[in-house]
Amino acid sequence: MSNTNKGRANVTFGDDVRAESKQRATMWQLLRFLVVAGLNTIFGYSLFAALTYFGMPYPAAIGLATIGGVLFNFQSVGRLVFNGSPHSRFLRFVAVYSLIYILNLGGVRLALELGTGLYLANAITLGPLSLIAFILNRRFVFNLP
Repeated sequence: MSNTNKGRANVTFGDDVRAESKQRATMWQLLRFLVVAGLNTIFGYSLFAALTYFGMPYPAAIGLATIGGVLFNFQSVGRLVFNGSPHSRFLRFVAVYSLIYILNLGGVRLALELGTGLYLANAITLGPLSLIAFILNRRFVFNLP
């Protein structure tokens, strides 16, 4: 085997190690996001449940819970998951959660049409939205690959 081939093998091995390291870091970041998002979900869902319990229509309750979640979540997600939360990224964060709000409304409406109760419909919808929020925050808000 020539030195040229040995060099290529080392580069390939090094690339594989770096790729694996990046993948591991992303998985840890996703885990941190899910823990922080879990706290936010408890806060937001509790607010949603209380508001609908006292008679507020679900679109408004989801909206207020989303606003509360955005305010609570920007600092916690930015600092604990993505290593910073500069104010210059707040509007992007709001844009992401505006989309999440629309998707949440659509998911709840669909689940209600399928006969699911309101509280369960929102709980079911929140799972997939967490993954979508992670991807959008990572790429669009905090500019990570």
